[in-house]
Amino acid sequence: MVAKLKTYRAEIGGTHEWIVAARNQKEAAEIWGTDIDVFREGRGGPTTIPALVGAAMEEPGQPLRRVLGSKGPFKPIPKTNDLESWRLAVAAAGVDPNKKREKPKLVARQDAKSEPGRATPEPKPEPPPKPKLDRSALDAAEAALAAFESRSEAQLAALKAEMEAIAERHTALVRSVKAERAELAAKVKEAKRAFEKQAR
Repeated sequence: MVAKLKTYRAEIGGTHEWIVAARNQKEAAEIWGTDIDVFREGRGGPTTIPALVGAAMEEPGQPLRRVLGSKGPFKPIPKTNDLESWRLAVAAAGVDPNKKREKPKLVARQDAKSEPGRATPEPKPEPPPKPKLDRSALDAAEAALAAFESRSEAQLAALKAEMEAIAERHTALVRSVKAERAELAAKVKEAKRAFEKQAR
């Protein structure tokens, strides 16, 4: 199965912008006559810009270039498909394809993305686990309050029952006193009439 071509773009020598349609980065670097460091150093990578993709796909495997910063068309270097002429053009731009370049030190940034030449930010440390809360004192206080409420309600209910019983006894006693007073008063009245009758 033939690998799908991708369009790769690079800035080489600081004067030109290069594109090529290739299967992968390694093949693109070989076509350019450079090494893979052009991608590792962040000076190149895949592109999906329609104008660049269209130009590269018209001539797959052909290195094309234009002056960096210009909007003109991409053109092949002299002697197309001649790798040696390409190497000469690269050398003229100030790039030695055989020179091993030192990899730049990667500086982790908080907003760094997964891009060539950028470090992935270090993961944030996990926060320490929260200590388990001890609510034994709160549970004991709530239990004591609940027991007090139950006990006081029982005491108040008992006192209310006693007060109702006393009220009933008071009512009964008042009735009894009134009845007995009326009976004794009637006897006094009758005895007084009998005494007055004797005195006549």
